[in-house]
Amino acid sequence: MSKVGIMYICTGRYSVFWKDFYAFCEKYFLPASEKHYYVWTDDENIINTQSDRMHVYRQEVEPWPFPTLKRFSYFLQAKSDISKMDYLIFMNGNLIVTQTIKEEEIFPEGEEKLFVTLHPGYFDKTPDKFAYDRNEACSAYIKKGCGDYYFAGGFNGGRTPDFILLMEELDKRITDDYAKGIIAIWHDESQLNKYMYEYKDSYRILSPAYLYPEGWNIPFETKILILDKNKKGGHDFLRQIIDSNISKDEKE
Repeated sequence: MSKVGIMYICTGRYSVFWKDFYAFCEKYFLPASEKHYYVWTDDENIINTQSDRMHVYRQEVEPWPFPTLKRFSYFLQAKSDISKMDYLIFMNGNLIVTQTIKEEEIFPEGEEKLFVTLHPGYFDKTPDKFAYDRNEACSAYIKKGCGDYYFAGGFNGGRTPDFILLMEELDKRITDDYAKGIIAIWHDESQLNKYMYEYKDSYRILSPAYLYPEGWNIPFETKILILDKNKKGGHDFLRQIIDSNISKDEKE
């Protein structure tokens, strides 16, 4: 039985997604594996639920975009712990697994070391339309006309040693850029796309079925649903940029 580390950030208002995320992962996700949850949060209720498969790291909420920009930095703080896993997977906070996903669907096989997911907004676009970072001073820069795929940042992973190498490299690039006053246009997603553009080893590409936005109509059967953040107050509310008139019942 493989040990899988699922890495998850839910600081501040994003903790509203945790309960359903966990319940549906336990029900449908990788049924033949021993799943361990590595959670970065400031929510006391979650912190107090640590167990043999639930590993919680206290992380205070930081202003946007640091919770996404620094995600690799967060994860590497637990390097000695996550290194015990056979596979590591990052999943965005507002995801729900909607049907059984077996190991053979996503785990790298043969020469593959990582897996990434096609972005649901760009799977049918040509490379000139991809949302790559076009700032030549940024380490995530990809020249116009180059590239074959545009990957979403919300669901990716791979064999543990290889995913740790990815995190270490991207954390270094992000840190070096920030020291120069540079932030990639789509933060860690831009960096992921540059890494995969450069990556010479094989990797598995998942369809947008594994990142299907709620309310969209694209030609894939939903495996993992991206919940509509507007139903929980919207992006800016969840990122604590603004307050919202959302009711208490809607928050829970």
